[in-house]
Amino acid sequence: MTRSMTTRGPRTAAALIACIAATLLLAPAARADILAPTVPGGLKTAAVSSTSVDLSWNAATDDVGVTGYTVYRDGIAIGTPPSTSFSDATVVAGTTYEYSVDAVDAAQNHSARSAPLTVTAVAPVTVESLCQDTVAALKSSPKYPANKPAVDAAASRLCSVLASIAPQLSDTQKRNLVAAYKALLPPLVRSGWLTGPQATDLSAEADRLLTG
Repeated sequence: MTRSMTTRGPRTAAALIACIAATLLLAPAARADILAPTVPGGLKTAAVSSTSVDLSWNAATDDVGVTGYTVYRDGIAIGTPPSTSFSDATVVAGTTYEYSVDAVDAAQNHSARSAPLTVTAVAPVTVESLCQDTVAALKSSPKYPANKPAVDAAASRLCSVLASIAPQLSDTQKRNLVAAYKALLPPLVRSGWLTGPQATDLSAEADRLLTG
């Protein structure tokens, strides 16, 4: 019995040493992931309204794998989407924000943040604001100086009337008003009171009067 234990003892010790050595040699492969993902690029808006800002960006890469992203607004984290898009539904109309995004892996390594993107939530359109923007466009026309008194008087009267009746307009009346307004834009372009781009912008603004 003594001989057997003596023979087996060195072998057991050797096996234990070999096991420990193998574990130590393999240890580097099991070390924690310390490499951060690449910086997400191409941050841009997919859509902007008075109530939300939709963002998208290019995917980041990582030696192990990207698990998600963190979206920042004015330097504060506001979301952790798993993919390359995010909708911020907490914006205030007419307010300007600065967005950036970083990537994160399973070990919670964060990449550097992307280049910032400045976005202004669309200001809400009202009947009065549409009228005021139309008047401003008409006043930028070369024809305005020769017609200033008549245009100023008509514009003031029209905007005042529209502002007073706007709260009482039904959805159907608003749609009819927008249709009539948009029908006036082409003649104003042909007569030189508006440029094509101005008419396009005003038409889109009139549509937002219905959609918010």
